[in-house]
Amino acid sequence: IQFQVSADGATYTFRTSADSITWSDEFTAVAPLPHADVDTPAQFGIGAIFDSNDTGSFSIKIEAWVVDVAPTITSSNTASVVENATLSKALTANETVTWSIVSGADQAQFEISGSTLRWSSNGTRDFDAPADANADNAYLVTIRAIDTGGNTSDQAITVTVLQLWVPSQLGSSVLKAWYDAADTASITQVSNAVSQWNDKSGNANHVTQATGSRQPTTNTLTQNSLNVLDFDGGDNLAKTSGTALPDNAPGASMFVVRKFDSGIAGWQIFCTNSAGNAFSISLGRTSGNTHAGGDGAHFAIYADSSTAYGILSSTVTQTLKEIWLNGVSQDTDTNSDSALVSGRIYIGSDSNPVTFMDGKIAEIAVCEGALSTADRQKMEGYLAWKWGLQGNL
Repeated sequence: IQFQVSADGATYTFRTSADSITWSDEFTAVAPLPHADVDTPAQFGIGAIFDSNDTGSFSIKIEAWVVDVAPTITSSNTASVVENATLSKALTANETVTWSIVSGADQAQFEISGSTLRWSSNGTRDFDAPADANADNAYLVTIRAIDTGGNTSDQAITVTVLQLWVPSQLGSSVLKAWYDAADTASITQVSNAVSQWNDKSGNANHVTQATGSRQPTTNTLTQNSLNVLDFDGGDNLAKTSGTALPDNAPGASMFVVRKFDSGIAGWQIFCTNSAGNAFSISLGRTSGNTHAGGDGAHFAIYADSSTAYGILSSTVTQTLKEIWLNGVSQDTDTNSDSALVSGRIYIGSDSNPVTFMDGKIAEIAVCEGALSTADRQKMEGYLAWKWGLQGNL
């Protein structure tokens, strides 16, 4: 703050809340304004102390200026986003600003909506087909904050695209069968009636249905905007020879995104056997109970009347059966089963088949053996993210 003093020859001392400065007449000096800030004006007082013999008069002229400084960008200069997901990075500063994109090797890949940095056209990016300048999935952009006084600050931001974990990363020696209704190219259909659902694991465990009245429907219903198959209580798909699935020794881990149309009925979502009615591995619901089992004698089981989409996970071996709903363990059984061979696959029915599922199947994955907790959670996370069930976990 600048003080200009005119007086009669006396000496005066002026004090602010933080400084004490002395001037003689016609003297000009500059002192800082305590705690000066553009958005938070300081409060201070000035006092005059003079000789008791002074009989003159004086006047004081005070002029104060606060320097307007550039804004400070307070949001981080990095972000990460999973492939095939939209980007929404909040931009923040220490004062009111307007945001813009000014440079960066990948600036054309971005846009700003208000104070949110997004992919251009609010789209997504594919990890396997990077669109950044050097194709390393690290996208570079420089943004600018402009305050009401026209002052600017720039920040270089790196946005990293992360690969979404997918079941195929387990390898075909672990992932034995994978049926994905969202991949409509894996479905053979005529007028939406499904005659074949191809296995994406690489093990060729394709399931078929030649009888028109037993064919589930496709392209009529969705979950999270993705196609699902509809089983009406009389449909199934099967592979009755040449299967490449594990027996109940070493066992299997099964995962399914499903929805039952009835709170009680359901029956098998997925099962295998070698002949007759015996199950090698099975996952399904009947009489209001969802179960995962082996030879039909022992199951991990829990009461279930839900008609909402959910993620079922299970492990079935000769000595362990455990079932999870949306990542939470529901039951465990450690009774021993007989060793049974998996010679046939059924989706949507038991192994006779005489009882059928009434509901929707979005995706099924079958792995050899009991997966580690980390791999089971990866599978559950993948299914939740893909099918819009993140809130279930």
